[in-house]
Amino acid sequence: MNLSHEDAKLFFKLMWQLRFYVGQQLKLLPKINSVEEYIETPIEQKHKVREAMYQKRHLIEKFSDENPAKFSAEEIEIVRGWTKAITDEYFCIFRYLKRHAIFMSSSEPVQVYAVLGLFEPIEHVAGYQPTPLLVRAVLLPFKGCIIYDGMLAPYPIMFGSGIRGSYNETYMRAKQRGAIIESLDPQVVAPVEIKKISSELQSVVNAVAELSEKLRKADSKVQSQAFSILKQSARLAQLTVNDPDNLDELYKSGKRIYKATLQFEKVLEREGWGE
Repeated sequence: MNLSHEDAKLFFKLMWQLRFYVGQQLKLLPKINSVEEYIETPIEQKHKVREAMYQKRHLIEKFSDENPAKFSAEEIEIVRGWTKAITDEYFCIFRYLKRHAIFMSSSEPVQVYAVLGLFEPIEHVAGYQPTPLLVRAVLLPFKGCIIYDGMLAPYPIMFGSGIRGSYNETYMRAKQRGAIIESLDPQVVAPVEIKKISSELQSVVNAVAELSEKLRKADSKVQSQAFSILKQSARLAQLTVNDPDNLDELYKSGKRIYKATLQFEKVLEREGWGE
């Protein structure tokens, strides 16, 4: 997903003015006398100004205070927010989703960001290269969302299955914990999802667990061990509805099921399975 056309135009209007100002302040643009001329400069020169701007972020504050381009108060606050730019050595574009692209930081602890495109989808800007994809980029806040700063450079690096699996686990963990960052603005707080378990579900699970405890007499060792797995599984399900935040107990309960399953395999082997 991208910004709206109007917001993408606004972004470049603000960014061109800011970079032109930084270039003038640092005397990086001796022959450039207007924003229009700056827009037409080669990408190498733009890159030089861009790098200097993030190294000297006080110039973003100075621009915001002076407001030489006569921006509105709302526009100036957008620019001022760019002092919070995320400038890792590189990012990994892990996946393209319908709503945004998933970026992961290179610094520890790894952060997972939901990033919008500008005029074009990030996938198109990245040349439709397969993910995961390493890129040089800078992430910025913009109207409660996260965007990149208009310059994105992919690294032609192929990943093995181990690294891809590591990226996938990082993403799944962030997704499960609700830790995917969708805004860099402190006033924009993602709503915390409160897990509610219906009383009907609790009643059903508790009833199943209670019934499973009545399975005391079995007709065979195989059946007995199967009953053991059923009881342990019912107890785990009961924990998930009655005490879902008790991760230690959930882990211990899961381990008991694992051990019971291993024992079940032993029982089957004694019966001749696998011979």
